[in-house]
Amino acid sequence: MIDTLVDFSLNKGFDEVAIKREKVKRMQVRFSNSEIDIVKEWNEDVCDIYLFKEKKMYNTIVNTQYAKKAIEEAVKYIEHSPPNPLFIGLNPEKQSYRSKNVEIEDVDLVEYAKESIEGAISKGAKRVAGVAYFNYETTQIATNYNFVEDVNSDVQLVVRAFSHNSVGQWAALTSRKGGFEPREVGEIAGNYATICTKVEEGKEGNYDVLFAPLSFGTLLSYSMRMLSSYYVETQASMFTDLVGNKVASEALTLYDDPTYPLRNSRVADDEGTATKKNKLIDRGVLKNYLHNYSSAKRMNMENTANAGIIAPMPWIINVEAGKREFNDMLSEIKKGLFIVNSWYTRFQNYRTGDFSTIPRDGVFYVEDGEIKSVWRNIRVSDNMLRILKNIVEVSRERNEVAWWGEVMPSVLPYALIKDVKITKAK
Repeated sequence: MIDTLVDFSLNKGFDEVAIKREKVKRMQVRFSNSEIDIVKEWNEDVCDIYLFKEKKMYNTIVNTQYAKKAIEEAVKYIEHSPPNPLFIGLNPEKQSYRSKNVEIEDVDLVEYAKESIEGAISKGAKRVAGVAYFNYETTQIATNYNFVEDVNSDVQLVVRAFSHNSVGQWAALTSRKGGFEPREVGEIAGNYATICTKVEEGKEGNYDVLFAPLSFGTLLSYSMRMLSSYYVETQASMFTDLVGNKVASEALTLYDDPTYPLRNSRVADDEGTATKKNKLIDRGVLKNYLHNYSSAKRMNMENTANAGIIAPMPWIINVEAGKREFNDMLSEIKKGLFIVNSWYTRFQNYRTGDFSTIPRDGVFYVEDGEIKSVWRNIRVSDNMLRILKNIVEVSRERNEVAWWGEVMPSVLPYALIKDVKITKAK
């Protein structure tokens, strides 16, 4: 259908056209106080339309049934737009695309919720809350050069377990049948909520911190966005002018990997370029930014197929595993912290990387390898480049996770980071 919209747009006088149509079925089961309270389903069918004429750009997102009308209206609107000097063009090269299999056609989310609640309670949780999602989406990308259809599905589960004194959280995401056990997700959250009964106010200072995949994912998700060439060119990135330089410790090798079977897996970016696994940080050294066709041409770099036609965007974070197990890493902490999750990550300076984030739902003080107490009311207040360079090691275990707006779809290990600055959350 959208290939005919491309022809319609060209006949209206536009030079280049890129249209993305997304048909999404999304189901949600939410639970609180250990009971299911909401069951919902959404169905969407929208077109994201980009039209170009003499380097002028027009973009709109509309319900698919109104796409043709939106294109007709764009004819008059684009005449009043200034040319975009940064736009070189869409990728004109004919593409070939890899094939994909969708494993999950449907799931019983109510059963997922029930099993996760049972798992948390079995570990001593007094009450349990969370949400389960099932997503099934078909994406079509059409330009005046290429056309491709892509299908994805995934199941996501987030569980918060509450005891008398503390809260524990865990999350899982998968696009594979049997990718995770919902009861186990609940058990992990329940264990973090009950593993320690002593609760203390956190103390300011610099500590070695073992970050779980969720909290490590927060750090990397915000860092990944600043690897977009758009933020580099607009001077809103701590990675500006650092390609070829060391930006992290040798323990970190990081990919953007849309080939990994997880939410955001894509065979093509928004301008139809075939996607691939891109190594962005190799043993601490920055290798490339995230590019679309125009930014790669402007910066004389390789196109990484990350359009975002205006701002290139990451797809899936994939961090290479380390050599040691989580328990071994925890046992070596003399005086430090184990942080399960964090949120409200904010940057005081995007250009330098100064930031803060609030640990939550599993913040433990560790002494001589043993959890001694639950800490509350602390904040990580540091510099992201310094954090990345202070990674001591990452674990052999990796988890497929995503959470809220903090952690994008990721495959992540635990990470031990030295000398992390902790302040009070006031």
